[in-house]
Amino acid sequence: MDKSLHHLNPKEAIKELIPIGEVASHYPELFEEIERGKEMKRIPRETLEIILRIIITHGLFREKVIDSYKIEWGSLKSYPQFEDHPVVNCWNMRDGTYVYKLKS
Repeated sequence: MDKSLHHLNPKEAIKELIPIGEVASHYPELFEEIERGKEMKRIPRETLEIILRIIITHGLFREKVIDSYKIEWGSLKSYPQFEDHPVVNCWNMRDGTYVYKLKS
């Protein structure tokens, strides 16, 4: 699986911009493992806010295109239904304005 981002058009989105399992493994103190029945999930203790910035430089004059994503990863406090998790909301920001929202 190719994990690099080659091109992003304004109307394109991918369901998962970051591998959330790796984030949970890298920062275990921010998560709790909760088991309900036969299912176990790692859920943030508090809702996390992650800013992802993608900078693409192109052309003879090295023009830059900057896309930023505000990613909200919900906790049980914010989203109390265990079966809804993981709850990840993502807003695309351009020049400080939210232009796209993807909810998964």
